[in-house]
Amino acid sequence: MPYVQRNHRGEVVGLFANPQPQPDGTCLTEAEPLPDDHPEVMAFCATYPIPEEMLRPLSEKDLQSIQQTHKRIEREHAAIQQAVTRFNQQFAQLETALSALLYVAVNRPDSQLAYALYYSPAGFDARVNLVQNAIIQIASENKNALGSLSTPWVQSPLRKLVCRIDGTRHLRNAIAHSAHNTLHVGGRSHARLTAPAFDVIRVGRKLEDRQIPGLTANDINDGVTKAGWLIDRIDRLNRVLSAFYNGDPSLPEKFELLTKGLMDEGNP
Repeated sequence: MPYVQRNHRGEVVGLFANPQPQPDGTCLTEAEPLPDDHPEVMAFCATYPIPEEMLRPLSEKDLQSIQQTHKRIEREHAAIQQAVTRFNQQFAQLETALSALLYVAVNRPDSQLAYALYYSPAGFDARVNLVQNAIIQIASENKNALGSLSTPWVQSPLRKLVCRIDGTRHLRNAIAHSAHNTLHVGGRSHARLTAPAFDVIRVGRKLEDRQIPGLTANDINDGVTKAGWLIDRIDRLNRVLSAFYNGDPSLPEKFELLTKGLMDEGNP
């Protein structure tokens, strides 16, 4: 016995297994269902065939399953939002670490020039290139103490830092251009941070291939960990340059700590 929805002319335009109350207090469907053999129901089904199971009222077990899924998806979206907040905080700290590195590299402790230079470019890529080229130039002019920083690009300790920075930048861009979406793939609902729902390239095509696009909370939290790794290694490079400028005899030890840190793929 389906519940019917009518248009302004009183014609049946929809059949539902359950009433369809709306947030404003109205209901899309009539208060009482019509029999399956009602002429209007039969006429509608003849024009718009509906699978029988779609008009079967949900059991208590079905309702409980839907509620459990809804709560799980809410928890997953909340976890994604928390991860995004943590990542954004880490990314801000990464920018601070890079600007501090340029401050040490410029070696003007009585001036804010380095910070003015760092924050002049609007884009993060340009800022990274600014810091990277400043360090390479300083190292090339001081080969005896800092030569390994200006070795061929594929061998330079900076290479690993910049590669990791690229990965963090890509994740940041993905987050900035994404939205919370609930996707239904393989008979299961999934909470994801994805490109806009109508992005047929990044979302639609993957769904067609039965893939689940987008980022989970675990994906973003992994990015938080990697950003922490970056901040620690940039701070180690900062200490190398500080030791160089200050004539600190512990410069070799600080270089060793930087090198070991770059070889260690684990957490900071």
